[in-house]
Amino acid sequence: MATGDLFKAKARELARSGDFYGLRPLVFELRFEEGFHETRAWLELASTKEELEGLCRESRANRKAA
Repeated sequence: MATGDLFKAKARELARSGDFYGLRPLVFELRFEEGFHETRAWLELASTKEELEGLCRESRANRKAA
């Protein structure tokens, strides 16, 4: 798997963890992951922001419901 693909999978995994309130703290955490600089354009896409924000929101809601 390419570095970019691994990074995207990691971003989604972290978003699903329920540990992040939204995109801003998630992106901060991702800055320390391999592949961050190569995938910045992907992180800036509106569709990516929407997807990751949604995953964060859903995971936080599920965590609170548990």
